[in-house]
Amino acid sequence: MQNFAFCGPGYIEKSEKFSKKARKALGEGTTPEFKDEWKRHLSYKSFTYR
Repeated sequence: MQNFAFCGPGYIEKSEKFSKKARKALGEGTTPEFKDEWKRHLSYKSFTYR
């Protein structure tokens, strides 16, 4: 997800696909031990739409 997020608007679809997988793997923000990774993931997601 991180890689696609920084590749620009042409990669929004791929970024979203891998974002969905990452959210699921990171417990959808409800797993305390993944809190930092979850916040980092949201930061990457914001770059997708810049």
